[in-house]
Amino acid sequence: MRGWAALIALNAIVLGCTQDYDEFRFSNDSVFLSCGDGAAECSAQCFSSLSSENCGGCGNDCSAQGAGLVCVSGQCRCTQRSQCGEGSCDKLIGRCQCAGSTCQAGEACVRSDGELSCSCNGGAGCPTGQTCCQTPAGCRETENDPDNCGLCGRRCPPGQRCLLAVCRPET
Repeated sequence: MRGWAALIALNAIVLGCTQDYDEFRFSNDSVFLSCGDGAAECSAQCFSSLSSENCGGCGNDCSAQGAGLVCVSGQCRCTQRSQCGEGSCDKLIGRCQCAGSTCQAGEACVRSDGELSCSCNGGAGCPTGQTCCQTPAGCRETENDPDNCGLCGRRCPPGQRCLLAVCRPET
């Protein structure tokens, strides 16, 4: 198996990874990458999970949400009013406010039929407790979803499940 690890490490160097790998995991002849804290494994490369392009996980692009949200602590948030469309920004929690309602993380305000409301990627707003993700697009329950564990696009490795937004070994 050491040959696989060396091959993947060489591939990571050639492809220009931006973060170091902490470890490689082997399972059923497959290789899984474990990126360091603050990094996400995206197509066998580690990227900062705090960048606007991979906020919290692979491909969750904050700049494509709302009117250009920014990545704060792995979630797409507002830092100024202009990022919320026609609404305002509650800078203390980094969430848009639409007609008195506080949006879920990643949502912005849109006007439809004369009403101002929270919107996830141009569609309906997310239910309470869910996060608006850009990739995969839509509302996600990040507390127990192994494909969006704790943050949009953060996938738990094989043999682990998501419990309270943290990947943990299956028991």
